Formats: sequence, C-alpha cells, structure tokens
Amino acid sequence: SMERDEEVLLKPEEVASLLRVSIFTIKRMLRAGTLPGGKKVRGQWRILKSALTAYMHNEEPNGKSQE
Repeated sequence: SMERDEEVLLKPEEVASLLRVSIFTIKRMLRAGTLPGGKKVRGQWRILKSALTAYMHNEEPNGKSQE
C-alpha cells in the first residue's frame, strides 16, 4: 500500500496556529520531544499531521476517556 502519501507534514508555523501558541513554543517542544510526530526534513522541522491530531485529542480534558 502507498500509505506514505497520506503522511501530511505540517510546518511549525501551522502547528503553532492550530495549537494557539507561539512558534518559539512549538520549536522548544520539538527539541524537548514533548510534541509527537516531529522530524527534521532537510534541516527544517516538520510535524506529522496524524500525530498532531492525536496529540490535540489527548490534550482535551476528556480526550483520554474510553467510550
């Protein structure tokens, strides 16, 4: 299967906008490893959209509740 085509990569600026935090916070989180899905592509940070979506879901108050 060609699952790699579905691996949408976001720029730190886009992630900062989605999480409503500064670009500096995002880059600090990426360096610290607290933001999942981050990887360097040609020296630039990129974040897997699927990992970010899961992260955002888990950050919600009831995100970890099982249904």
